[in-house]
Formats: sequence, structure tokens, C-alpha cells
Amino acid sequence: MIELVVAAAIACDSLTVRWERLMEEPRVNHILATQELLWPLTGDTTERGVELWFVPPNRFRVCYGLPDSQVVVADGSHVRTYVPENGQVLVQVQEPGLSWRDSPLGDFLRVDPATMVADTMLKGTRGHLRTWIDHAGGSQYARIDVFVPEGAQWPSQARLMDISGNVTTYSLLQWNRTAVPRDVDRLFVLEVSADVEVVPID
Repeated sequence: MIELVVAAAIACDSLTVRWERLMEEPRVNHILATQELLWPLTGDTTERGVELWFVPPNRFRVCYGLPDSQVVVADGSHVRTYVPENGQVLVQVQEPGLSWRDSPLGDFLRVDPATMVADTMLKGTRGHLRTWIDHAGGSQYARIDVFVPEGAQWPSQARLMDISGNVTTYSLLQWNRTAVPRDVDRLFVLEVSADVEVVPID
């Protein structure tokens, strides 16, 4: 839970602009995180690991751990979703506008611009809470809170509440950025066994 220490103020969102620019750089972003899902109506929670690779402008690979494990790979022309439990790979044409914003990386950096910024403490760490609230009602999220530790380059936690009140919290474990290797294409090849059914989606 995020503890508010100092009253909020209207934001000057230079940090969000910086994140946008960094995400357009030709680098391989490799992220390890946890994803916690909370359904307030029932009180149920689920937590799983998330591993993400992203190369601009529109290629990414996301591996979700148990429970409900799945792998989503966007190679620039198609999106392939593999759910081992179903024994299927769903394949669809990748929309031209699909980018890092449509992956968990986008959830970490989704405050654009923040409605408010406040000094906060999260688990003993001082930092800044960046909050965006959808007053217009046009987004799938009603509220987004992103915590950036003092002096850090990236957020360490992002909390997204959808319009039904369900909450998804991402906690960053590791974020590395490296030069794009010559064999980068291998990251965006989904390899499955021969008995897995491939299902095209129109």
C-alpha cells in the first residue's frame, strides 16, 4: 500500500517525456517483474512473474508465469499468443500502431501526463507518486499510480485500477537496456512443439 506523505501538486511531466524518448532508442529492454491481480469484489488475489523483452518500435516478447502462464510474441507483422494449458497458439496480424505501450512496459510508463505528483514513502523508500485519474471516463483504467524512487531512472511499481475496480500491480525486479545484437530476431520467434495447434484469427 502506498502511504501519502506530502500533499499532491499539479505535475510538470518532464519525466514522462524522457521515458518516451528512451523507449524510442534502438535498445533491447529486458524487464523482470511481478504482477499481482486483485479482485476487490471477491477478495481474490493472484501473483505471477513477468519477463519482457522489447525492441522499438513494435517488437516485444512477454512471458507470464504460473498460474495462467502464457507467452505473447509480437514480431512486427504478427502477434502470437501461446497458452500451454490450451495447447494452442493464436496468431493474428499485428496492428500498425501496436508498440511497447501495449505491453506490460506500457503499464509501467502509462502516466501521460500525470494528474498529480506527490512525495511519498513506499516500503521504506522515499520517492514520487505520479497519479493519473480518468475524469472523462474514456479509458479502461479509472486510476493509475506509478511510484518512482528518489534518484531512480525507472518506476519501481505501477498500480492500475480498471473501471470495474479490479487492481493490477506491477513491481519491478530488474530492468536492463543493451545494444541490439545481430541475432535479435531470435527473441521474437515463438517455438512450440509439433503437437501444438496453430489457430489463425481474422
